[in-house]
Amino acid sequence: MPPKKVIEDSESEDERVVHSAQSNDKYQTVTKKRSVLYESSSDEELGQESEIMTDSSSEHESDYESNDIDDDNEEDIESRFKKIERKVLEKACINKESMPNQLIVHTIELHQFKSYRDVCTVGPFSSDLNCIIGSNGSGKSNIIDAICFVFGFDSKDLRAKNLAQLVNNQTSNTTNDTYVKISFHLINRESREKLDWFDIERRIKSGELGASHYCITDNTGSRKASKKDVKQLLTKHGVDFDYPDRFIVLQHNTVKLVKQNPNEMMSYLEHLFGTDQIRDEMKKIDIEISDSSKQLENIDNEKQSILKDLEIIKPKVQQYEKFVSLKEKAEKLSSELEVAKWRYNSFKLKSFKLALGSAEKDLSKLQSDLNSNQSEKNKLAKKHLDLTKKLEDTEEAFDNLKHVIKSHQKSLAKKKATLASIARNVDEVSQNLKKLSDKIDKSKDEEEKISQQIQTAEKSIKSDQNQQEIVERERKALTEAISQDPKMQEYRHTLEQVQQLREMQDYQSLKLKEQKHFAAMQGIEAANHNISMSQHEAERIATEISSIEHQEEQLKNDLEKSQQIIEKLLAKHRELQIAKDQLCQQQMVCETSLRSINEHNEHYRFVRTVHELSKQPSSGCFGTLSDLYELKDEAYFDAVNSALCPLLKNTVVVESRDAALKIVNFFRQNKIGIVTCEILDEVSTSSRIERFIDESELIPMMDVISCDSPFRPLLFKHTNNWYITSNISTAKKYSRSDHKMNIVTLNGEIFKSFGEISSNAVNKYSSSLSETLIRSKSCSKLLDHTKDSSQTERLLKEIQNRMTDNANSIEQNRKDLEDEEALVRINNVQLYNFKEKKEQLHKDMDTLAKQISNYKLELSSYYEITSQTTLNAQEEQLLSTYRRNISTLEQMLDNYQTTSIVQHFSKLRN
Repeated sequence: MPPKKVIEDSESEDERVVHSAQSNDKYQTVTKKRSVLYESSSDEELGQESEIMTDSSSEHESDYESNDIDDDNEEDIESRFKKIERKVLEKACINKESMPNQLIVHTIELHQFKSYRDVCTVGPFSSDLNCIIGSNGSGKSNIIDAICFVFGFDSKDLRAKNLAQLVNNQTSNTTNDTYVKISFHLINRESREKLDWFDIERRIKSGELGASHYCITDNTGSRKASKKDVKQLLTKHGVDFDYPDRFIVLQHNTVKLVKQNPNEMMSYLEHLFGTDQIRDEMKKIDIEISDSSKQLENIDNEKQSILKDLEIIKPKVQQYEKFVSLKEKAEKLSSELEVAKWRYNSFKLKSFKLALGSAEKDLSKLQSDLNSNQSEKNKLAKKHLDLTKKLEDTEEAFDNLKHVIKSHQKSLAKKKATLASIARNVDEVSQNLKKLSDKIDKSKDEEEKISQQIQTAEKSIKSDQNQQEIVERERKALTEAISQDPKMQEYRHTLEQVQQLREMQDYQSLKLKEQKHFAAMQGIEAANHNISMSQHEAERIATEISSIEHQEEQLKNDLEKSQQIIEKLLAKHRELQIAKDQLCQQQMVCETSLRSINEHNEHYRFVRTVHELSKQPSSGCFGTLSDLYELKDEAYFDAVNSALCPLLKNTVVVESRDAALKIVNFFRQNKIGIVTCEILDEVSTSSRIERFIDESELIPMMDVISCDSPFRPLLFKHTNNWYITSNISTAKKYSRSDHKMNIVTLNGEIFKSFGEISSNAVNKYSSSLSETLIRSKSCSKLLDHTKDSSQTERLLKEIQNRMTDNANSIEQNRKDLEDEEALVRINNVQLYNFKEKKEQLHKDMDTLAKQISNYKLELSSYYEITSQTTLNAQEEQLLSTYRRNISTLEQMLDNYQTTSIVQHFSKLRN
């Protein structure tokens, strides 16, 4: 009888099988219901679906028939073996499909290993079943121990305390090493053809009995390896080191295996074939089946409603089938398109390769162009100096222009002040003219009064003449009476005497009157002469005033023109200032372009000299790091360039220290630039990376860069303690840890071990990690340099032409300003003269007004004298002519004054 524990395990297994059988019965009832529903439908498609479902149900029934149990809940061992066999066959089929090739042991070579003293070769083995037959102590188990020794088993599993006990103790020569070498062949499972081979050797050196060394030999050659490398190589070809008892049974386990009961043997075989891991999955599957049966019942209820909708959906299904066919055609067309694109890209690659070849040919031409560009650069530098000098001259001219404009502005302000004073003087003249007109009006009133007095005097003179006639008549009558009367004659005689006496007195008085009258006539003539003279003087003053006003207008126009010219000059000055700023900006752009050209030329010269030195075998130069390193994946482009940025610019790899000194002297003599030499002979050969981190989060930088084997130590030196991560959070996490490591993200953020953080430190020559990019970008850079140099030369010529044009315009503006200054000076002198003339005219007008007032007084006195005296007809005629002349003079004066005043006021208003 088996142990109690085994019986309990079998009972749990029986319960599981019963539960699965119950679920199987439920599934059968569900499938029956589904088949009944399908039989009820008359459609052909539904009939096809029912056939498929019944087939599937029969398959399920056949699957679950193998899981039937007895009434006593005891599982038959044969059924369990069949079940395990089926699982193992399924697993074998899966392994066959996933791994079509098989790894076999071909030969085993032993030397001084345990019982094998000399070199012994076991094999070749067959690809099928192999048996090793021999008597006890012949060394059968030692062959298995040799295989375990090569596979890296511990010494206790090889029936030895340590590695020294594995060495044959009967050997006399202790200088030879103990080793076991197994030759593996990789063959095809079906055709049994040999596809590949490799040898694994584990050696115990004679002087180092406590250590062993591995060596792997394949098509590429032999190389030292570690235990980890051996395990990786074997697991790659299907050897499961996690469960070693699945591919080898050690000697001390054979007794246990033989003594096992059936259940223990069954569990061992399940562990051996890996079916014990399926139990949990089976339980999960049973639970899923129960859940799916419930879902199937719900689906059957929904099926009836769906069947009714199927007839309605049939035309849509047909449309969908058409759509599916069209979709398949579209997918075929898209695949054909992808093939065409691939062909086009391959053709494009070929054309690019041809273009690269032509670009390499053009490099030699561009080198000669670079030398010519250097001479042109020197010329441009000289032109730049000339332009700076001209700019300084233009700045001085601008300063002079500013001073001239300021002086003109001051002179304009003075002119405006003089114009304001002239306007005030004109206002004063107009006021004086108004006063004169008032005085003339008063004189007119006085003349009217005088004329009235003259008329009254004339009337009195007429009345006196009438009285004289009457008196003469009386006198004649008296003379006749007196002539007749003697007494009267005596009286007449006495009267005559008296009359003579009176006539004598009258004669004297008449003489006096005549003298007075003559003096009055002379005074009138003098006054008339003075009035005519004042009239001429007034006309002259009027003409001078009109000329002064005309000149004032001309001066105003000239001032307006000069203001317009000054505004134009200021606008030109602003335009010239803007042009100057633009020229300064263009000059800065030219300087930056020249600087970039110099930098590109220096870098290209550095790369060219390094390539030329690397082509010479005696130089000992291998090239730059960008020539020797190559990225495995473009995804790490920014990260690698950010980390190695300081080394990519001027680092050269050389063979020895002498070669480094030669290259440094060569660079110093030819003045090429700074160079850093990495001496390959002095770099330590250890390239072991500590794998203490999770490689899913951090990737060693050394794993993403490939190079030739001689340069691996140099790559280890440059990328040691450098790791790449995809996000910043992991970089922060590991940068704070105790491990001293430098971390860089895929975007180029760097986290140094000593706490420094930098971002986007990608080198401007970062494309140098790819040789094709170097060549294409160097060609494009050289073309850009030539274009930039021609563009800068053209820009400098344009700037020079603009500077000359600006200098000419500035000179012309300066001349125009000098002419304007001369005109303004002349106008100022004329204004000063006109001002003096106006003042003199004002004085003359005052004197004339005084003379006119004096003349009026004299006239009034003369009028009084004439009113007292009686005048003859001739004297009256003279008086009347004088009066008419005076009235005409006054009218002329009034008309002239009114017209001149009106014109003056109209001009002032304008």
